[in-house]
Amino acid sequence: MAQNGDVLLNYILQLDVRTPTPDANTDYLRAVVAVVKPKDETPTGQITKVISAEAASALTDNADVAELFKGGLNSALILPVDDLSAVGTALASATEQFYTVLISSDFNKTEIDSLDVGTFDGVVGAAFEQQADAKAFAAQSKRCGAKNAKSLFYVFGQLLSASSWSNLQYIDMPYSDGVTTVAEADSLFADKVTFVLDSPQYGRRLGLFAAGGQAIIAPYITQELITNLQGAALQYLNLNRPQYTLTQAKLLEDYLTSDADARYVQTKLLDYARVNVSLAGKNYEGTVSVSIPEPTALWRLKGILTQEAL
Repeated sequence: MAQNGDVLLNYILQLDVRTPTPDANTDYLRAVVAVVKPKDETPTGQITKVISAEAASALTDNADVAELFKGGLNSALILPVDDLSAVGTALASATEQFYTVLISSDFNKTEIDSLDVGTFDGVVGAAFEQQADAKAFAAQSKRCGAKNAKSLFYVFGQLLSASSWSNLQYIDMPYSDGVTTVAEADSLFADKVTFVLDSPQYGRRLGLFAAGGQAIIAPYITQELITNLQGAALQYLNLNRPQYTLTQAKLLEDYLTSDADARYVQTKLLDYARVNVSLAGKNYEGTVSVSIPEPTALWRLKGILTQEAL
């Protein structure tokens, strides 16, 4: 029978190979569901993956979806519904995974008031004609309230298609939100409404991108870190098969801390990530605590210019 390697070497040192489990899949964080009104005879309440704006146009007449592709995404999930109260049921029955839901301009403020996302706990974005309505929406956890739906869809296309998480400060934008004064921009900034600022010199620039009062990257980095730590814990336990001892708990703690440090601290997404693993019982189950700062964004500078006497 054929052998791998030399017989003497195989006799001296015999090794069984343990293959680590794959890294946790975080692709779902970059998947988005666009909620639209259906074309005639298009089934409602079913999520369909499309790979182009043209494919989306077979399901809806809404033009916002095309902006996801213009922003850089190569696929999107389309959810045609007549009533936003049906969204939660459709999301719960989806076979695809995702972390972002965007409400298209097919739905007005009154319709958005009936939005029910069920148990979905990701980011939800919608645009409003009135700033007060966008402010109220954006004040909710993981909610992005915007001035313009096309701008909203485009900037999420930029965010979710990028190779790393970025707040996208002042990127060039294809559409105007009609914001032309500092007073308007100050008010929108204070309300944490996502908007585009028109500059005579620099053109249309993203003036703020936020969700639930946080930097837009905050919910994504937090959820990604959780998923990656879960995957790292699985890899360690599966590969090392540790006993329930303080020594093994410390080794696992060091492994998880090193993984988080490499992914988030060294890449400057977070200032620190601290993991603590403790053994509170007698067997089987340990306790883990993770501490990170809230991911943030620097958008503006204010200060004082002092003219000094010669």
